[in-house]
Amino acid sequence: MLPIQVLIVSDDLILSRFMRLAVGSDRRIEISGEVRDAFSARAEVEQTHPDIIVLDSQLPGMSGLSFLAQIMRSTPLPVMMVVGNEFAPLSDDALRLGAVDCLRKPGTPICSRDFRDLADQLVRHVRRWEQQVGRFSQTRAKHVGAVGGWKSAPMPKLT
Repeated sequence: MLPIQVLIVSDDLILSRFMRLAVGSDRRIEISGEVRDAFSARAEVEQTHPDIIVLDSQLPGMSGLSFLAQIMRSTPLPVMMVVGNEFAPLSDDALRLGAVDCLRKPGTPICSRDFRDLADQLVRHVRRWEQQVGRFSQTRAKHVGAVGGWKSAPMPKLT
């Protein structure tokens, strides 16, 4: 049985590290990639075909919301948006654009318990999506051909 593939898109090294540690504690979930910006994320989606994207709302070069809008037009995937201080307006926008859920990023001062709580929420959400939608890896096996790539429109160039 293939593990659920999660792509982490965040330039916040602390957030990424805690997500990696939390997801790594569950053998049914695996990190397929970890990138710092939307442009790298686009390439990673094309290369690794993740089942779920964990997307930081604040990224260098292009906002997480802009990337979310583009990924939903080209290669719709379950996306969990991680939102900072402006949680309510950004989470409303993210859900409207197609994110399956939004989680609040721990603020400052940094408390490791807050990050553990966030990471635990991620694992719970992934397990819940797995039950609601069915086995992600089975879906992936149907959609990823021998040459690789989701059967969808090619991703547009990010601007």
